Amino acid sequence: MRFHYRRFLRHIYIMLFESRRRGIKLTPSRLLILSIFLLILTPIFLTSALLGWALDNLLFPRYRQVTVRQPIFIIGNMRSGTTFLHRLMAQDTANFCYLQTWELGFAPTITQRKVYTLIARIDAALGGLLARLLKSLDRRILGQIKLHPTGLFEAEEDDLLLLYVWSSSFAMGVFPYPGEILNYILPFDDLPDERQRVMPFYKGALQRHLYHHHAEDKYILSKNPVNSSRVDALAETFPGARFIYLIRNPLDTVASMGSYGRAVWNDFQGGEREFPYDSYIWDTVKTWYHYTLGWLAQAPSESSVIVNFNEVTHNPRQVITDLYQHFGLELSADFDRILVEATERARAYESDHDYSFEGTGFSRQQVLEEFGELMDRFGFDRGEEEVALAAEER
Repeated sequence: MRFHYRRFLRHIYIMLFESRRRGIKLTPSRLLILSIFLLILTPIFLTSALLGWALDNLLFPRYRQVTVRQPIFIIGNMRSGTTFLHRLMAQDTANFCYLQTWELGFAPTITQRKVYTLIARIDAALGGLLARLLKSLDRRILGQIKLHPTGLFEAEEDDLLLLYVWSSSFAMGVFPYPGEILNYILPFDDLPDERQRVMPFYKGALQRHLYHHHAEDKYILSKNPVNSSRVDALAETFPGARFIYLIRNPLDTVASMGSYGRAVWNDFQGGEREFPYDSYIWDTVKTWYHYTLGWLAQAPSESSVIVNFNEVTHNPRQVITDLYQHFGLELSADFDRILVEATERARAYESDHDYSFEGTGFSRQQVLEEFGELMDRFGFDRGEEEVALAAEER
């Protein structure tokens, strides 16, 4: 495990001594969050992970012989339906093995999971008080997150796993400095050391996961938007890797990410200053459209599928049936029934989100100029009739 200590210490230094210069107020609440993170969470979880990593090599060395065969990586810009597709496909436990939130955040090693499993068995024998308390806390804390509903036992994006080498965008929740985020989300092209550090760790984590679950005959199902900029590294690390790229109308994607970024900023930072991430959101969106689609166009056609957001949210059964045919997967009757029910719910669902550019740092014209050709390629609506009508009404 190759934790990036220098970067971690740099972020602590910036937080303590450069926050004011960088325009982020070090409030009492922020100091409390930082203290809890540094004095309680980091020593406990990092130490246990480091110990677990070492003990895995000693106690469970056979995990290194596990082949992560033909994993499926769900990628695409944030707010493009990746979570929906991931959690739906994860219900096909006959084909797939995936990582849950508690495994990603609290137990990336086999040893840790063995310990937690033992504690769970003891708790069950004593009446299950600890399990009930954990489920209650899960509902009260993670279950109340509206922007990205989650839970300890939900399938979750594995960028969370990379906190253990300090290469995860999740770190920005504690250290909200825009200039630091690029190391986490852009391609490895200019960061060869980062690639050599992250990919062996990630491969080892997936090998451990398959070994622990006795699932060497199953396919890893991963969802992580950040992997959109790492498709080349993933293909090299996992020969036979397959990619599902979710594509959404850039007008909706940019508007949604702009409003989402502000909502997260206000939740974590209390709205103490104007949202500072617009330029980084813009660079990310461009990369995860242009760079990723360009790479996929050069890859073997059988290794990837581009899925339209509107199709997966309105007819997930047809989309997943087509995906299974493309990748040669068997669709069981039990999972097909799940897809039928999911499709009925999807068709009845009405989103209450407003995907306008109001309140964001972006404009419709800016998006059309950057992504006009891409929108024409995929037949996305430019909304020009609505804009003209609104202009007439004014």
